[in-house]
Amino acid sequence: MGPRSKILTFVFTLMGFVAAPVSAPAAFLPPEVLAAALPNFGPANMGEPEFRQILTEIQRAYAPIVSSHGGRLSITGDWNSNTLNAGARQIFGNWQVQITGGLARVPELTPDGFALILCHELGHHLGGFAWAPPDSPISGVWAATEGQSDYFATHVCTRKIWGNDSAKNAEARTVSSTEVITACDAVWTRVEEQNLCYRVLNAVQSMTLTMSKLMNKPAPAFSTPDPAVVNDTLTAHPAVQCRMDTSLQGAICPALFNEGLIPGKNASGGAFGVEAEREASNNSCTVYSKYSVGLRPACWYKARLTSPSVSSIFPAGTKAKINVTQLKNANGHVLVSVFDGPTGFPDNPNQAVWIGRVRARSGQTSLTTPELPEGEYAISTIHDENDNQKLDTGAFGIPTEGFGFSNNPAIRTGPPSFSEAKIRLSGPRTDVQINLKHF
Repeated sequence: MGPRSKILTFVFTLMGFVAAPVSAPAAFLPPEVLAAALPNFGPANMGEPEFRQILTEIQRAYAPIVSSHGGRLSITGDWNSNTLNAGARQIFGNWQVQITGGLARVPELTPDGFALILCHELGHHLGGFAWAPPDSPISGVWAATEGQSDYFATHVCTRKIWGNDSAKNAEARTVSSTEVITACDAVWTRVEEQNLCYRVLNAVQSMTLTMSKLMNKPAPAFSTPDPAVVNDTLTAHPAVQCRMDTSLQGAICPALFNEGLIPGKNASGGAFGVEAEREASNNSCTVYSKYSVGLRPACWYKARLTSPSVSSIFPAGTKAKINVTQLKNANGHVLVSVFDGPTGFPDNPNQAVWIGRVRARSGQTSLTTPELPEGEYAISTIHDENDNQKLDTGAFGIPTEGFGFSNNPAIRTGPPSFSEAKIRLSGPRTDVQINLKHF
């Protein structure tokens, strides 16, 4: 195995989850884990067919995204292995996730909890800042920390793989605890969003209960957050309660994550710099990005960009209520990008001062920005019916999904300029109506 080989092993042992960078699959588990006694398992919650089906579904969902970042995704599982193990690695363009049947057969782990662990491993590849340090100068930075991978799993991955599974999500409403329902309903108002949140948090309970059982620790609870406060962002595995807290915050974060970006990976100043954190903040819920919910917990994350920076960039001003009309159906989401200048307008959300999304509704839907300075802005929006976070096009680049712009300019041979779409935001709130175009 070449020097670029690196592996993060998500190991279930009596000592908990262990991450071990190694140089070859033969050393996938450290000797002390291999020597540990395995728990006495009860009945499993899944068989090999469901195990394979989950692997296939997540591979299908994420292979195109990994390809867009220059990698080749391979999610593999060894059903016959009795080890308790999952891991991620990158080697020569291959972005790998590996998991074992021994882990799938832990009785506390549901199929959704199992899928959540796969999402965690994908988070090492795609979650971005905050980063785990490289194991050598040669291997380079590629893996998100354990905490960031947990956050990505519930903020991004589970929403992607389960977002359109309305029937299964609705089942979660009937089996969710008061704790789960209270946490989700405090943020999400639409039934579909609540149901998805319930399902995600039920999976979190399964995953963290599995951790606590194997570590012989008390089960965590959403109502008892970890009080720890770190001085520096933790790159090792956080405590189980902290991981539950992180997963909860990811599940209730309404910020849009741009799947065309691995936040912070190519930021000026390097992957560990302030610009990397800024880029990550614009794709998640942070104080810097003007959110008060969905924040990464202080038990593992130490933010450098805090409220004073926000105030200097987004002083108190006006909000925009954006009403999007002429939606043909309720599939997917409506994505909105707000720009304060021509740079990046209309199709580069990384240059936007604010991005948001809302579940589509037939006819019309709306969302409201945080406070922005009074001034001139242009807004672009698309009806992302298939939730691939881009405007799909057909022959000759003609859009096959609805799109629109503030000021509702005429569409001729291409998108409008910033000047053609600009509007002025002022006062406590500005109402903006965008009528989608369809070809």
